[in-house]
Parts: sequence; structure tokens; C-alpha cells
Amino acid sequence: MSDTAAGPHDALHRPLRLGPATARNRVVFGAHHTLFAEPSSTFGEPGVVGERLVGYLAERAAGGVGTVICGQTSVHPDTAAQVANLPIAWDRQVIGGWSLLARSLQEHGALTFVQLAHNGGMVPGDWTKRPAVAPSSIAYLHESPRVMSPADLDDLVTHYGRAARHARSAGLDGIEVHAAHGYLLHQFLSPAWNQRSDAYGGNFDRRLLLVREVLTAVRDRVGDDLAVGLRIGGDDGDRTGRGLDGDAWGEIAAALAGEGLVDFLNVSVGSGGIGMVRPLYVRHGYGVERTATLRARVREAADVPVLAVGRLTTPAEAAAVIEEDRADAVTIVRALIADANWVAKDAAGGADSIRACTGCNESCYGNLVRGQPMTCATNPVVGRESTLGTGTMFKARRPRSVVIVGAGPAGLEAAWVAAARGHRVTLLEREELPGGRINAAARLPGRGELSGFVTWRVAECERRGVELRCGTEATPELVASLAPDAVVVATGAVGDATTEVAWHPPIAGVGGPGVLDHEAALRQAITDGPGALGARVVIADLVGFVEAYALAELLAAPNPATGEPGAEVILASPFAEPIAADPETRLTLMRRARRAGATLAPHHVILGVEPSGPADSARTEPDEASPGGATYRVSLADTLAGSVRVVENVDTLVVRSPARSVDRLVAELQTSQPGVEVHAIGDAVAARWVDKAIADGHRVGRLL
Repeated sequence: MSDTAAGPHDALHRPLRLGPATARNRVVFGAHHTLFAEPSSTFGEPGVVGERLVGYLAERAAGGVGTVICGQTSVHPDTAAQVANLPIAWDRQVIGGWSLLARSLQEHGALTFVQLAHNGGMVPGDWTKRPAVAPSSIAYLHESPRVMSPADLDDLVTHYGRAARHARSAGLDGIEVHAAHGYLLHQFLSPAWNQRSDAYGGNFDRRLLLVREVLTAVRDRVGDDLAVGLRIGGDDGDRTGRGLDGDAWGEIAAALAGEGLVDFLNVSVGSGGIGMVRPLYVRHGYGVERTATLRARVREAADVPVLAVGRLTTPAEAAAVIEEDRADAVTIVRALIADANWVAKDAAGGADSIRACTGCNESCYGNLVRGQPMTCATNPVVGRESTLGTGTMFKARRPRSVVIVGAGPAGLEAAWVAAARGHRVTLLEREELPGGRINAAARLPGRGELSGFVTWRVAECERRGVELRCGTEATPELVASLAPDAVVVATGAVGDATTEVAWHPPIAGVGGPGVLDHEAALRQAITDGPGALGARVVIADLVGFVEAYALAELLAAPNPATGEPGAEVILASPFAEPIAADPETRLTLMRRARRAGATLAPHHVILGVEPSGPADSARTEPDEASPGGATYRVSLADTLAGSVRVVENVDTLVVRSPARSVDRLVAELQTSQPGVEVHAIGDAVAARWVDKAIADGHRVGRLL
């Protein structure tokens, strides 16, 4: 989503008072996992804040953010090993890293906070072999937690105080205590998880006791020198019905604010990994209404700033939240991951030049749930700020003539980076529009924001003087006529129903009639309408990613204009779910496909496809059938039961298999122009997701 207003959006750039500290603006870079901490010397043990994490956060401070909250940091040893490289807070060794953090961010004018957290019953003991701890013996996952004793709680409060003392010694500006997202303090606040009968459970006041003690211990250690805030929920959005709703959170927030325990409240939504990092399918600002309601309740008790969150991706969206008096400031994460200079660009009147977060979740949240350090699909600098960040892109010593073939994300990225370094760049694209395979992917239901991968890069190419020639087939002769010093081949990949994967058997008959790869099927559905694939469609998902499910939704959904029913769609996959996507996207994809009317057949593989006869005229109109009116018989095997069933009268079998690289031009150029430097990038090297293509393009653009 682009921001058409030039900016600046003044509401964002007013100072914000957070207890004893004053931020230069009302944009907060919220705490989040990165896995960027420096690992300790003991394998698998938690780490500390070091140069990689500091560099990542400092890039956002230099980009104009008013307040940066480093998180999460583990407050106690029994929660630290939830994931690898999670920074700790309880040991004095953290002071050095936190001091580096404070100096690095404060020199750019940003307030520097740390978030103190304990995951409670959500922490598996897979590495430590210790049980999780929780207020009561209610299992959050597959293992029961150990119930915390009064002595455990005293020790926990002491650890919070110790971490606060370290923060003060390190010169930080503030602390945020995490009491949302299903973490330990949240568990004590919720009657669903807290079923204690002692002083820490039972009625409302007793459920708040531990949070009060923690906030008091933190305040006692930092006095009035540091701001103390609380991360709370606005609505757990718990699909089990066990969570706290907006009214309950409002009562909690008003009570704690009214007692003077906090300098600010940072409101989030979701719990336990559900509803917290919502993908592009969800409307922007999804959590703001809950924040506004909670803020009104808090205002009756105290005048403390309330911060809103909820996939606010543009300055216009964020400013509107403040202008409409729904929150005092905004907490932004993914949009600032995508563009570290988000704030500075708006302040300079350049909001329309911001590289937008597409909400794909692939490399940020997706990497984290796969146990990998976070990156960003659209910003290849993330996590590599020391080598790729601000001030590291230098002009080429000798400007060169560069020809780039293919204006998909990889080619566009290489083009603008090379041009930024002073090279003369000509970008050739066979199609009439730049964008490559993203253009069709963005036409899938709910996935229009993927076009942001293309639009920002096209604008950067235009701004930097790249000559873009669309509708131009690149031949060795044409490339030679341009007399390049270097050629970058970014010719991408094409769908191919015949490519195989290790975990799916070969499909008999897949190269014959009645079978389309997913890209050809999508193009036909876009050009001729979803009904062009027929009234009965089987989709084979061989890779466990987004496209098969999104295509199933497109084909199965009723026609919004006429109300006519969609196709009967069966989506067969060897996997239980689209495993290559992040958990939020998985759930959304399956729900949308099912609600559109598609039948999901997990743990199924396609054995073969063969002609079965002419189309059933009672079922299908002639123009809806496969070419020639033929239908097909598709055999499916249930990998759990070991049984086989046959689906008759199938009009089209769509196969989502790995795409095939288009790399012929590389060899042709190396043969015909042996003195010219030739690079291949993106899908022309290997068909992968867009984050790898963009990273390839960025790397080569810097190497030229």
C-alpha cells in the first residue's frame, strides 16, 4: 500500500512524553524477536546484545524513529532457552551490550528501551529439559508446566529488579515490561490460566498482584530516571475462547495506570502466536479500535500515553490514528523492517518513496518460526546492516555500461542498485509490464499488496535513470548491439507441471492434455475468468506453499458479480497444511479456501491422470469444459490410509510444482560474447521465493 500524500504527516513528528523521557516523535519501533543476539560460548544457551542486533536497531534510529524498544530480553534463566540467540537480562554481562546499544541509538537521537519478558507456560523444555513454569498446571502446549510457588514468584520479582538495575547502569532510557501475548504475566492476569487460590489468584485484585510487584520492583531500581511501561493486550483474539477480551484488558489497564505504576501502555492484540503477526489478508489498523476503547477507559483513571499497533504500514495510516485521537503514538515493526528510513522519508516530505511492507510474512515471522534469524523479503539489508546498511554503498570507481535482462524483482533490484552506484543501466523486459511472476501472484485473492515488490523498484529505477525497455525480447544479438561491459541475466522461471519433488511420486500422464501448471492456470483464470478451467478442478500441491490454496479459493468462490457458483475444487497435498508458509498465513489460506467452497485433501498425492471421456453435458456447459470437451480421471492416494480413490469427470488438473529456471541466455552470452562479464541472478539460477531473488539482485548490483 503506497502513501500518496507527500508528507510530512505532522501528527507523527510531535514530541512524546514517556515519564521522565521525551521522544522526538510519536513513532515507536516495537520489541520483536530477531535472533540477532550474539550466542554465548555454550551451544544452545541464550545470548547477549551485540553488534548485529545493535546495528539493526541503530539503522532505524538513524532513520528517524523516536523510540526503539529492544526485545524481547529474557528476565530469568527458566525462560531463556525458548529459542536460540534470545538475549538475556538477568546477568551483569548484559551491561556491556546494553551500553553499546544505548550509545549507538542515542547518538542518532532515539530513546532506547529494553523489553523484559518471561514466556511462562509457553516455553518448551526441549533443550534445557526443565519444565515450563506457570501460575497453574494448565498445559499451553503438549507438556504440563510446573506451578510456581511463592518462593518462585519472589525470585522472579527479584530478577525483574535486577534486570532493571542493569538497564539503569547501561544508560538506557526506559523499560517495557511484557504482560501480553500469552507470556507469564499475561497468564497471571487471565482467569483462564490463573486458577490459583493463594494471594496471586482468584479475584481481579489478586490476579494483578504479581504484575504490581514486578512494576514496583522495576521502579524501585530505576527511580525516576527511566521510563517504565507495560505491554498489554487489547483483545487476545483467542480462537479457543479462553482469552481476555477488550473489556477485561480495559479494566486491567485502568487499574494499573490509576495506581501510578506505569509511564505508558503499549497495546497489542493476539496471544500465544495467534493473531499477533497478521498477514496481508488482514485489513490495516486491525488493532486500533481495541486500543481506542482501552485508551478511553484508561483516561478515566490516569493521563498516560497509550500506544497503538496493528499493521500500520504508511505514515498516512499511522498519523490518522493520532489525529483521530485513538492513540497517543504508534508502535510499528514490519513497516520499519521494510524501510529503516520510514520516519525520515516522511519528515522530508517523501512518504511516497517508502519501500512498503507487503505483509507476506515470509522472511520476518516466517524465518523465526523456522528457527532462522529474521530477514525481510523486500529489504535485503536486514540483519546485515554493518556490511549493507547506510553508508556502505559506494560509487563505482569506473562507471560501466550494464545490460540487465528481465525486469522481475531480481532484475529491478539489480538495476536500481547498479544505477545508484553510477553505472549506466539498460533493463530489457520481454513482457509489456515489469514485474515478472509477481504480477500474476498479486492477482490472487487477498494478495494484491505483493505488487509492492515491483512498484517501489520501478520507481527507484526511474528516479536513478535506468532505461527500461518493456516489450523487448533480449537476444544475444540485441545485447551485443548495446555494447555492455557487463550483463545480468534475470530471466526468471516458468511454471512446469512436470518438475518433480522428493516427497511426491511422479504423476503418470502429467505431460499430457488436461494438465496445467499453476502459473498457466492462473493466467487463464485471469484472462478468461475462473470458469475457464471447468466445473471440476483438482489441484495438486507439491510444495506446501501459498499458490495452490489461493488458486483454490479463486476457482471455488462464487462469481461476485453474478452469484454463479464456482468450480468444484479438490486440493490434494502430501502435507497437512501449507508448511512453507508462516503459521498465520497457513491458517488464513486454509480458512479462505474452505470458506470459498474448496475441498482440502491433506495427506494425499496424485498418482496419475488419464482421459475419461467427453464432458458430462448435464454438469458442464461446453465453454466451461476442457479443450475439445474432454474430461479426465485423476487418481489420488491417501498416504495415511494407503487407499486410492478416483475422481471422474475432471476438467483440469492443476499442478503446483517447482518452477523451471529460464537460463538459456546465460550460456548463449558466454559463448557469443566471451569478453563480457555475465551474471545470473534470481530464478534464472534456481526458482525460489522473491526474497532470494531480491537478495541476489542487490548483491550483484553492488558487485558490478
